[in-house]
Amino acid sequence: MSDLNSDHKSNDIHIENSTVAAVGDHNNVTQYLYVRELRDYQRLTDQIKKSENKLKDIENDIESDKSDLQHLPEPNKSNKEKRISEKEKEKSNIYQELDQFKDELNQFLEGFKLLDKQVSEAAINSSNEWIKQAKAHLERGEIQEFDAIFDKSEMQKELNKLNDKRQQINLEEETLGQKFLIAALREAIKYNEPNRIETTCKIFENALEASRTAKILFQYALFLEKNKRYDQAVLLYQEAKEVLEQNPNKDLHFLFSIMNNLANVYLAQNKLEEAEVTFKKVLEITEKLAQDKPDEYLRLLIIALNNLANVYSDQNKVDKAIDIYQQLLKKEKELDKKTPKDYQYRAIILYNLADLHLSKNEFDQAIEDEYQEALQIIKEIREKLDPKKKHIYDFPFAAFHVKILNSLADFHSRKNEFDTAIDECKKALQIAEELVQKNPNYQKLVADTRCKLSDLYHYQNQFNKALDEYEYLPKEQK
Repeated sequence: MSDLNSDHKSNDIHIENSTVAAVGDHNNVTQYLYVRELRDYQRLTDQIKKSENKLKDIENDIESDKSDLQHLPEPNKSNKEKRISEKEKEKSNIYQELDQFKDELNQFLEGFKLLDKQVSEAAINSSNEWIKQAKAHLERGEIQEFDAIFDKSEMQKELNKLNDKRQQINLEEETLGQKFLIAALREAIKYNEPNRIETTCKIFENALEASRTAKILFQYALFLEKNKRYDQAVLLYQEAKEVLEQNPNKDLHFLFSIMNNLANVYLAQNKLEEAEVTFKKVLEITEKLAQDKPDEYLRLLIIALNNLANVYSDQNKVDKAIDIYQQLLKKEKELDKKTPKDYQYRAIILYNLADLHLSKNEFDQAIEDEYQEALQIIKEIREKLDPKKKHIYDFPFAAFHVKILNSLADFHSRKNEFDTAIDECKKALQIAEELVQKNPNYQKLVADTRCKLSDLYHYQNQFNKALDEYEYLPKEQK
């Protein structure tokens, strides 16, 4: 009879007389595990023995059939040859089966080797009593006692307790983060504090250390944006977007705000291509919102289209920008106006549209009408603000009021109507100076308006008045 491995190469595992399985380097065995009592070991060794016995029987059958074949007459040989061929196939299948069982046994023993290593390392690096007990049981081959330490139902209970603790910790982190966030927002409006910005940033950093949520990232980025720290703001807006998008039930309105602000920062940095790409993504978000919240969609669509038109304007794609603003005037009429900001949209659209016409040197009455309607809307908004809250909410409306008056002054000065232009510029300067007393962030608005007024006096040959206004300017604008 031929040797079992004469036609097939395989790594033998000698199991007949084995009482132990070596674990570790077989050239330098340091630990032994008694594994014969384990069901997995017994199953694998039984399967290997059965396969080897089957293989012996088939080998005997093949040898017998080959011997018979030599003595058969030619007409009867085909059946015997067919039988031998089938036995050869069966033999090949058993070899494959045997290899599989041997591989599994090898993996089983290697698994114990890895288990022993892991337990030993854990015992060295831990003061926990359970790992020391597990190591002792493993070294003595006390497998049942070892397995009892790793009872799955008990470990599941421990895991449930741990998850409860994690939830509690997460809740505490979110609560503390929220507390720091509110403190940062309070610090941000202490305009008389000399280190207001640095102190606010520090509190925001503490908030993020406690809980790095999209909300805190967004508010911190918004603060940095308002204070012209654009590079940092971009990074935080991008991170806020990434954090929010990890949530399958993400708030699309919040995502709109993040992306819209990010695009505005790109615009402030004069990164017009990035701004255009980002504003187009903002428009995609508004389309998704349109499916469930049409009113909200319209409001956000107006904002997004207005900002995209601003990009086209800065890229000198004036006609594209004008087309969008004219679309916006129609969309704005469909809006159900509920807040002062809703009414402001029309003023912004009219103002931007008039500015674009002015950039094309168009001076007809329709352009002035656009400015005047925008001005009237802002006046009415400011008059209707709640007196108790006006000191908080009036800042952006007052600043826009100044911008419209300054643009009207430009319009009239280009038509050589200097008296009207000077009157408008004086009104703008008065509002700007009142504004800067409440919020120093608007110093530049005052300086720009005063510079414009100085130029207007100069055009009128009122040089003393021009010089007086010029003297008030900060050094960097002289």
